Amino acid sequence: MPITLQRPPPQPTRAAAFSRRHHLLLTLVAATLSWLAVMQAQAAERIVIAGGDLTEIVFALDEGHRVVGVDTTSTYPASLEALPSIGYVRTLSPEGVLSLRPEMVLASHFAGPDATLARLRAAGVSLLQAPAPNGKAAEDVSAKIRFVGEALGRESAADRLANRFESELAEVQRRIDVDTHAPRVLFVLSADSGPMIIGGKGTVAESMIRMAGGKPLTGGITGYRPLSMESVISLQPDIVLMMAEQLEGGSPQTILQRPDLADTPAGQQQRLITMEGMLLLGYGPRTPLAIRQLHESIVATMNASQGASP
Repeated sequence: MPITLQRPPPQPTRAAAFSRRHHLLLTLVAATLSWLAVMQAQAAERIVIAGGDLTEIVFALDEGHRVVGVDTTSTYPASLEALPSIGYVRTLSPEGVLSLRPEMVLASHFAGPDATLARLRAAGVSLLQAPAPNGKAAEDVSAKIRFVGEALGRESAADRLANRFESELAEVQRRIDVDTHAPRVLFVLSADSGPMIIGGKGTVAESMIRMAGGKPLTGGITGYRPLSMESVISLQPDIVLMMAEQLEGGSPQTILQRPDLADTPAGQQQRLITMEGMLLLGYGPRTPLAIRQLHESIVATMNASQGASP
């Protein structure tokens, strides 16, 4: 009987074997670094936050117990009142932040000044800054939620929160009927003295008014800037929108009786809406709620004044 000799399987070359070992080593290193990053995030038990939107996200992820200090824009939830303040998000003091002995600082994209951020990094603090916004609520808020989730080692929980936010935002936008005859709404950031500072093009205020079914009046300016008395009068707003904090100690009548508003439909019909600042402008997990509340306020305000007309 003829005997067939089988050749032994080819042996891998040294180069191929080295390549496989190198690939395996890189995979192990990457996995180790990823694990270390998660462990470091989870180990940070003293967190300071500069940015009310980030604070809301941290608490929405049930990680508020790790927060030892916040900035003045962090107003929700109410339990934050018991925490030390590090000042305004754009004018932070390195001494104030470092005095709280933070292991991690979560900072808004707008946090500053740059010199303070550099001092914190030089002091060995893990400082993580949120991604730059692009002006679209669905993308901006979801990106911030996932940024916080990664920073705290809570990626899965952040994905769930982001998905829920996107679903709620889509639902509230679906329910709001955007009418071409929408009321003209002017957002006033400040009306203390001199020209009013309003919300122009590219602001969160403009976006929120539009999503809530109103027509934002920007006066042809970009950002939050002062607008002359004549320009305000020419806009003829139906409604004035302000942050509730700006009216503390004052009254709607004081604002609506200003010379630049008194002879507008908003002034004549006493139409002024106020909302909590961070709820209205924070672009955080509560944004769908803010849009719904603003829409309801716009409808109710217009209906009330029209019902009172002869």
